Amino acid sequence: MEESSSLSLGLYGLLTGVLGVAVAFHFQKSEARLNLSAVSSVSSLLFLVGASLCSLYLPQAMGFVFFAISCYLVYRSFCSDGILSPEGKAVLITGCDSGFGHSLAKRLHSLGFHVFALVLQEKSDGAQELKSACSDRLIVIEMDVTNHAMIQEVRKEVAKQLNNRGLFALVNNAGVIIHIGDAEIIPTDAYKRCMEVNFLGTVQVTKAFLPLIRQAKGRIINISSPSGELPFGGMSAYGASKAALEFFSDILRQEMKPWGVNISIIQPGATKTAQVGNVNFWVQQHQKLMEGLSPELLHDYGEEYVDEIQRRITTIGPLFRQHVGPVIDTIVTALLAQYPKPRYTTEFVIDVLKVLYYFLPSLVTDTVLNQVFIAHRLSPKGTRKVNNSQ
Repeated sequence: MEESSSLSLGLYGLLTGVLGVAVAFHFQKSEARLNLSAVSSVSSLLFLVGASLCSLYLPQAMGFVFFAISCYLVYRSFCSDGILSPEGKAVLITGCDSGFGHSLAKRLHSLGFHVFALVLQEKSDGAQELKSACSDRLIVIEMDVTNHAMIQEVRKEVAKQLNNRGLFALVNNAGVIIHIGDAEIIPTDAYKRCMEVNFLGTVQVTKAFLPLIRQAKGRIINISSPSGELPFGGMSAYGASKAALEFFSDILRQEMKPWGVNISIIQPGATKTAQVGNVNFWVQQHQKLMEGLSPELLHDYGEEYVDEIQRRITTIGPLFRQHVGPVIDTIVTALLAQYPKPRYTTEFVIDVLKVLYYFLPSLVTDTVLNQVFIAHRLSPKGTRKVNNSQ
C-alpha cells in the first residue's frame, strides 16, 4: 500500500515537473513572454491541488489520467496568457482624428509600437495633437477609407517606411453613424454612407494592406459594435453595416489561418466619443431627417414621434461611458496576445444581452432590444389611429 502511494506521488510529481518544463520550453522558443496575474497563478495552483485530491479517490490509473488532463489544461491556460513584445512592431490605425483611434495611437506609441495614424483631415485638431509628439515612431497620414486611389498611395508610402519588414497589425477603426430611428424613416443615403465607410471602407483598406500583414504573419483588429450582432431598435443603418463587417471578419479569419494571420473583432460598449456626444451634430441630423421625410411618412409617423427620437438621442448620449480606457485596453490585449480571441466585448452587459438574444424567444428579445437605445413613450401616429378605431 505504501509502495503504491509512493509510486502515485512520484508520478504526480513527475507530471507536475513535466508541466513546468513544457511551459518554460514553450516561452523559451516563443517570442511571447508569460503574463500571469496573481489571480491566474493562484487559480491554476488551486486547480492542480484540487485535481490531485480528486485523483486520490479514483482508481490509480484513472486518477493518473485525470491529473494528466488537468496538467494539460493548465499548460494551455499558461500558453494562452503569453503576450508579445511591442518592440519593432508596426501598427496602422484608421480614424485617428478623435475617439478610439486617437487614444489608441497615443497608447500604442507610449508602449513602443511604430504607429501609422491615419486621419481623415491632416489639419484637424486631433491630427495636430498627434503630430506634436514629434516622434519618428508616430507618423500621421491623411487618408479617406472610401478613396481607393488615396488608399493605394498610402499603402506605397507605408511599405516604403517599413522597408520590407511587414506590417504587424491593422486596426480598422474608422466608422460613422448617420441617423438613429425607425428603418422606414431613415434616408437611403444614410444606409449607403454607413456601408461605404463602416463596411466597404474596411474591406478596401484590408485588401490593400493584407500583403504587408501576411508578410509579418500579423493580425487585423476590426472595431465593430454590439449592433452588428444584436438587432437594436433604431440602429438599422449602422447595425447592418457592422453586421456585414462582422461576417466579413469571420470569413477572413478562416481564410487567413494558413497564412498565420489572426483576425479579431472588438465590440465596444456604449461610449461617449466625439460624434456620439455632439449634441449639435444630432440636432443637425434631425433637421435633415425632417426635411427629407415625405409628407406621407410624416403623416403616418407624426412629428411628435420623430421629435422624440431626437430628444432620446441627446438624452442618452451623456449617459454613455465617459472614458475610452476599457476599449483601448481591450484593443491592446488583442494586439499583444500570443493567441488573440476571435471576439472581444468590453462590457459584461453586452454578453448578458447576447445570452438573452440567443436563448430567449423573439417575443421577449424583440421587446428588450427595441428599447435599449430609443425607449419610445409614443407610438407612431398611424398606429394610434388604428388602435383607437379598434
